[in-house]
This record gives sequence, structure tokens and C-alpha cells, in this order.
Amino acid sequence: MTTDFTICAGTVGSGIWYSRDSGERWKRAKMELPFFSKAGDLQIRTLAVSPHNPHRIYAGSEVGLYRSDDNGASWELLESPMMRMQIWSVAVDPMDTEVIFAGTKPPAIFRSSDGGKSWERLSAGIAEECPIGPPRVTNLVIDPHNHRNIWAGVELGGVFRSGDGGDTWAHLPQLGPRESSTDVHGEAFGKKARRRHAERAATGGQGERRLARSIRRPVRGPASDRGAGERQAVRRDADDDGAGDCGCIRRSLRRE
Repeated sequence: MTTDFTICAGTVGSGIWYSRDSGERWKRAKMELPFFSKAGDLQIRTLAVSPHNPHRIYAGSEVGLYRSDDNGASWELLESPMMRMQIWSVAVDPMDTEVIFAGTKPPAIFRSSDGGKSWERLSAGIAEECPIGPPRVTNLVIDPHNHRNIWAGVELGGVFRSGDGGDTWAHLPQLGPRESSTDVHGEAFGKKARRRHAERAATGGQGERRLARSIRRPVRGPASDRGAGERQAVRRDADDDGAGDCGCIRRSLRRE
């Protein structure tokens, strides 16, 4: 098993920490702070490794976008229109090292075509407000087989898709009837039996083909029919109401 690798961890309030010995020892990374920021403002929301250079890492924060070229030991704050914006997601084009996408709060998707030197805000049509305030673009996923296909997950806002590299976007159908089904916190692109699909995770709702009809979780006490205090896996439908809402996973077998 390989043990010679670096681990980076983003924190809320303490910047980024890294370990060069697989987690045995940790150091706090050197991070450039903008003049308007304090050390406690370094809330790291996302980390993304370049698919073209494993030593290059991007970090989205409360103050802007950072980049490291030394496995996370030191970080440069990139000049961009995202300064003072929360950056919740970053993705690098798997076919073009110069193309980078970033998702923010207030909700927006930005694209750079020159490695982060300049940026443009894309017209994605994301609502500016939701019941909990401004939405945030929590996920950006690029199709590794066709880099023109991109998916964006929004809390609260659902899933958006571009088929032309980010030039235009379509808002995909809502995952379920409840507003909570637009609360998207995770996306992944998979491949199975030569059929490609985007997998989307959201908190509840009905809609596309369901991968997990129910969720198993251990409980203790009278809820178990095996006796008080004994652990048992019980099922709850993903659409159950109640404290601690269950989640579900949706899979789309189409690119539309």
C-alpha cells in the first residue's frame, strides 16, 4: 500500500492543513490573506486537485479562490471577480488544463479559459434568493468522456446542466415535489456497462429512477422489535417525514 502521499484538509477558521506522511503529522499551510480579511475568515469550502497536475490544488474560501503548486504547503490568492464571495465548488476541465469553473454564494458560476488569469460569469439562470437566503452552487461535475457536459448542484435550487462547456445552461426537472428536494449537496459522474450517467444526491423527493428506496440506519431502544438497547438496522423510506430527514440518491441514465 502506498504511504508516500500528501493529504490536505480545509477547515472553518483555521485555513488549510497538510500532511506529507499520510496523516501522521500535520502543518498549517501558508496562505496569503487579502487586506480586508482576518485569519479567522479563512473558511475553506472546497478543495480540488487538477487532473493534469497532482501537485496543483485549488481551494474555495470565504474570501476567494486559492491555488497551490506545492502539494498544499503554500497558497496564492488569485485575482478574480469572486473576491469576497464564498466559493463552494471548483472543477478543472479534464481535457483542457486552462479551463476552470467555480461555483459561489451568492449564486453564480464562473469560468476561466486561461488558467485563472481572467474570469467570466456564466449565464446559468440561478435564482438570487431562496427560503434560506441566497442559494449556493455546492457542486460542479464535468463529464470525463465529453468535457462539454457539465452539471451544477445548487442549494436550494436543484440541478443545472450545460452541454456546451458552460456557454448555456438548462435547469433540470426537480427531483421531487418538496422544496427540500432542490437541496443538492452532492453529484458524481459514473460509468456502468458502457452507459454514462450523472448521479445526484438530494434530501428527499420523488422523480427519476431511485437507487435507494430506503436508508438503513442503526437505532437503539424501544424502536427495535428485538428488545430495548439492542442494535438493529431499520428502514425508513426516503420520503418519510420526521426529525432528521432521510436522504435518497437519484440516477439519471440520460444526459438531458
